[in-house]
Amino acid sequence: MKPRTGDRSWLNGGAKTWRWNEGTYAERGSYDAVEANRDGLTWYHWDHGYAEGGIQARRLQTVAEFREAGPLLPMPEALLEQLRSWLAQRAGT
Repeated sequence: MKPRTGDRSWLNGGAKTWRWNEGTYAERGSYDAVEANRDGLTWYHWDHGYAEGGIQARRLQTVAEFREAGPLLPMPEALLEQLRSWLAQRAGT
């Protein structure tokens, strides 16, 4: 059997992704997201469209930059608080 490859750090809680979209029927196939891990934050837009799907507009941000300047993409306040809490819980690790 071929071993599985790829980043599986989410299994141990070392990484987490938050996703959101406008909640409209027209936007049902796309979302904005931020992935947090020990290296920082990755912000991007994802589109499931048939032509140009996949990760787009990928931008990296350190946790220090996030704490100083805030998120690189507008995100729902509830998710922003979850992200801040998640980062605070890991501040010493």
